[in-house]
Amino acid sequence: MIGALFRVVRSVVKGAEVGLKQRGKGFHWQLEDLKTTPYLYHAEHVKQLADKAIKSGDPQQIKLIREYILRHKAGNTPSYKAILRQIKDQLKPSKSDKQMLLEMKKEIDHLKHLLNSKSTSMMDYFDSFFT
Repeated sequence: MIGALFRVVRSVVKGAEVGLKQRGKGFHWQLEDLKTTPYLYHAEHVKQLADKAIKSGDPQQIKLIREYILRHKAGNTPSYKAILRQIKDQLKPSKSDKQMLLEMKKEIDHLKHLLNSKSTSMMDYFDSFFT
């Protein structure tokens, strides 16, 4: 009886130690938990995690929360839908990113035009830079 009680107390202490160590890591362990948990957490908890992820500015963390909500098919629930809207606003490319993409598209279109007008292959075109 005393042995069993001792094992219970020891496991509680060990669990508390692990929890305290993870607590020092911030909310990252909570985000990692979202990857594997089969449970859908309450929307308020997910919203708190989303707010922290948005505050951190890390798009990977934001995407992880979006994928979690979608994996559990909770996107049509009003509270989770609001979180998804908030996340979507954060994941939109900035104006400078959009401008860069437009410039890249123009450059690709220009290269396609050159290749088509000379009826050469892309590899021939790039090889011409090195010969």
